[in-house]
Amino acid sequence: MALTSKQTLRKEISERLFSMPDSDLKKKSDAICKKIVETREFKNSDVVMLYLPMPYEVDIEPLIESCWQSSKRVLLPRILWQQKKMIAVEIDSLGAELEISRIKNLKQPASKEAASEKEIDLIVTPGLGFDMKGNRLGRGGGYYDKFFGCKKLRAIKLAVAFDEQIVDEIPTQEHDLKIDCIVTDKVMEHFGN
Repeated sequence: MALTSKQTLRKEISERLFSMPDSDLKKKSDAICKKIVETREFKNSDVVMLYLPMPYEVDIEPLIESCWQSSKRVLLPRILWQQKKMIAVEIDSLGAELEISRIKNLKQPASKEAASEKEIDLIVTPGLGFDMKGNRLGRGGGYYDKFFGCKKLRAIKLAVAFDEQIVDEIPTQEHDLKIDCIVTDKVMEHFGN
């Protein structure tokens, strides 16, 4: 199969996601969260970086609650738009001070106090598309790739996705960094990256 451009893949995968009923999104999100809680990656982590879902992303808010119930520290990404980078910010409740960014209507912590990358044990990462070789297709900003490239970062990168987001092959470039494992509503796969 010829490699499809990233832009074309983003459009195709977005159309698949937009066609999914809300009830399927919720059911599959719940199944993914339950799978993650049972993984050794989750059980062995003290500091977990998660995300607040955008529409049509896996809703991992129940997983955030599971972290606190297991006495884990929770970090969320914050985009520093002018600096074109992402930092991890600790929160202690979903009622924490959050803001909606003017760019992309992204819900993120209001604080700009970054946690140290070296403290993070597990990063639960979203994406638009994935292949079963550990390649991730984001939304085009490169924020996660830059964050994954931090020299201090030793965390396991666990992607979450609906099965509809899995494709045969993600086109990659030198700056694209792989994930270590993925959990979908149907499978969990380790890539040994």
